[in-house]
Amino acid sequence: MKKVTYSIGILSFLLIMSLAYFASYQITLNRHNESNTQTDMLSESNLRAVDTIKDEIITSETKYILETYSINTSELTEEMQKVPVEFLGFTRDKLIAYLQSYDKNPTEEDLEKGFLNFSLVSFSNDTIVLRKTYEILYSYFIIDNNGFITIYKEDKKTLYEYTNISISILPDALREEVQKGMFLKDDEALYNFLENYTS
Repeated sequence: MKKVTYSIGILSFLLIMSLAYFASYQITLNRHNESNTQTDMLSESNLRAVDTIKDEIITSETKYILETYSINTSELTEEMQKVPVEFLGFTRDKLIAYLQSYDKNPTEEDLEKGFLNFSLVSFSNDTIVLRKTYEILYSYFIIDNNGFITIYKEDKKTLYEYTNISISILPDALREEVQKGMFLKDDEALYNFLENYTS
């Protein structure tokens, strides 16, 4: 009789434990499902909110700042300009595509200035800032050498020519520039310089 009572007790205990485990499992599962439902609802509302946001676009009211940067002088200037007509209605992505296209086909004027690239600095409905970067590749470097002009290649080390041009015959502004060291872009610029100051 004791064995039967003992067995019934153990079975009862196991049954109660199983029921408790099953109940806690169901509660946890229900909470998990509720949590997923709330997350799905939040995700859907977020998706709707994002979908309703309009892309920022350039309008006639947008301020346009054009920066110009020279690698040779490390000089950065900026100028407020009227938004070009072709920019109107552009999103950020369309503007970037335009700038990349411009990089491949810059104007002749930009090429003469040593154009490197046209890039986006900042973009919003209120203001866009673009930057044109230039670098002039020089061929010659002119310095004052004991009162006379000496010409080096662009590396400033390779001697190109000693001249008998006295620095004293140069206009004041040009003399100061030569005393600091002056670059000339190409053969034509060197020829013009020598022609002007050779007696």
